[in-house]
Amino acid sequence: MMVAGGVNGIKGGQHIRYPNRTPMSSLLLTMLDKAGVPNLTKLGDSTGKLELVASAPRSADASERKTL
Repeated sequence: MMVAGGVNGIKGGQHIRYPNRTPMSSLLLTMLDKAGVPNLTKLGDSTGKLELVASAPRSADASERKTL
């Protein structure tokens, strides 16, 4: 999903990877919160708001690298 940054604390130019099986509705809930939608604590199967800050980049070790 692509989101324009620079508004209400959403920083652009990031690739954030969340754990497998993180509901997309949690991201949508977070975006609605950042957009100022009041009194919204749950959306569909969301598990709560997500952190929108990328962690420090890490390099893939040899076992994670894929060859073409």
